[in-house]
Amino acid sequence: MPLKKGSSKKTVSSNISTLVGDYKETGKIGTSKPASKAKAVKQAVAISLGKAGKAKPVKLKQGGELKAVDAKAKPGLAKLPTEVRNKMGYMKDGGDVMSSKVTYVKKKDGNRRVKIC
Repeated sequence: MPLKKGSSKKTVSSNISTLVGDYKETGKIGTSKPASKAKAVKQAVAISLGKAGKAKPVKLKQGGELKAVDAKAKPGLAKLPTEVRNKMGYMKDGGDVMSSKVTYVKKKDGNRRVKIC
C-alpha cells in the first residue's frame, strides 16, 4: 500500500501501521524480509520517519555528527591531530565530518587493492 505524505504524528503512525500490516500479510517490507516482527517494526519506523523528513541523525561510524572536545576533562584528547579525533568521533574548532566515501589504493608490493576509509 502506498504511504501517506506529511510529517504529522498521525501520518507517521499511519504509515508505520501500513508497513507492519504489509509485513504481517507478506512477510516483507518493500523488498526486504526482516527476521522478526520487532525488526520489521524498527524498519517501518525508520521508513516512515524518513518519508516524513524526520529521520534520525546518522551514527558516528557512518560519518555523522562529531562530539565536541572538552579540554579540561580530557586534556590528552585536545592534543591529538584533527584526523585522529575525527576518527574517534570528536572535533575541535569545527573539524570536518568523516567522509562516507570509500577509496581504494594500490599497494606498492603488488596489485592488491586496500580499502581506506
